[in-house]
Amino acid sequence: MRFVRYSLFLLSLCFLVPIAPAKDLRKKVGVGIDSQLSLASSGQPGPASLSFKYTLPAADKTINTQLQLLLGLGIVEQKTATVVAGGRVLYTVVAEDNCNVFVGVGGAYLRGDSVTSTTGIVRVQPLGGVEFFLFGLENLGFTASLGLNVDLGSPISFSTTGASFGNLGIHYYF
Repeated sequence: MRFVRYSLFLLSLCFLVPIAPAKDLRKKVGVGIDSQLSLASSGQPGPASLSFKYTLPAADKTINTQLQLLLGLGIVEQKTATVVAGGRVLYTVVAEDNCNVFVGVGGAYLRGDSVTSTTGIVRVQPLGGVEFFLFGLENLGFTASLGLNVDLGSPISFSTTGASFGNLGIHYYF
């Protein structure tokens, strides 16, 4: 009986929370940097990639499905070039006034210092994250996400992403 009362109390609190208008990103293009799919070495974040996001049109502004294209090039120890070319599909599961919580999947071709000089690897990345907008800067989005990297090379390897501040993203929406 105590569980039922507690559950009803929590359910009634949901109806008391004011509804905030969601961040409307429909048909907007975001340009910025993101290093979530980058190749990391020695626990350090990889190079930041130039990032382009496009939010698909939807009937409701709380439904944000974004397509993201990432292109990056970095020089590691002045010898080896690190190349990143990939993309992600992001779907907003919680849309609030200044914050969107999303899940997604990404894929990239990576070539760099932890890969042999003649071959690259393909990375697949399921992820979840948040994009937040500061009050007064409604078109500037800051992104942080956590994911699992599955590197389809020889051998197949697994690692996590999002463990450092170097794995953040920033986008300006037009």
